[in-house]
Amino acid sequence: MRVYNARGNSAILTLERKQMFTVKLGHILNAVGYFNGQKTAPNDAPFGRLAALQLPMGQAVKVVQLAKAIDAHVQDFQKAHDGLIAKYKGDADTFPNDKLQEFNVELNEAAQNDVELPGERLRVEPLSQAPITTADLYTLGFLFEGLSDEAEKPKPNLSVVKSKRSNGKTATA
Repeated sequence: MRVYNARGNSAILTLERKQMFTVKLGHILNAVGYFNGQKTAPNDAPFGRLAALQLPMGQAVKVVQLAKAIDAHVQDFQKAHDGLIAKYKGDADTFPNDKLQEFNVELNEAAQNDVELPGERLRVEPLSQAPITTADLYTLGFLFEGLSDEAEKPKPNLSVVKSKRSNGKTATA
């Protein structure tokens, strides 16, 4: 689409597809050790150990992008988790046993939600020299191409707009 500004200069706007992929929130929670008491020591969890590796620059950038998105999803889940605790615990000092099963059902349902992560799944080949345990790779498999149970094509996100100006320069909005 060609657009013109107030000075009469034209630009061509195109939509750039930003890749996203979908995973279960529960996979993320396992990878960051949410239910294993590793919220306070994230480097002790599989994703923290992956993030601590010395990686090639391109892979490190991808891991940083994933880390930011994962952190946001974990914070959202933490709020939902706290809300469920408040809902079922109420004003009691301890969690009532008769409410525990209902609480667990709702919590598990929340962990089964699909969430989107930016980019494409990580490729194994660029990380082939990285020292990672089999157990960590098993837990992090949802992030890797070819290891994920969630065989789904990346979903485009049409939120990025590029503009090619009449002077030949490209700008991103």
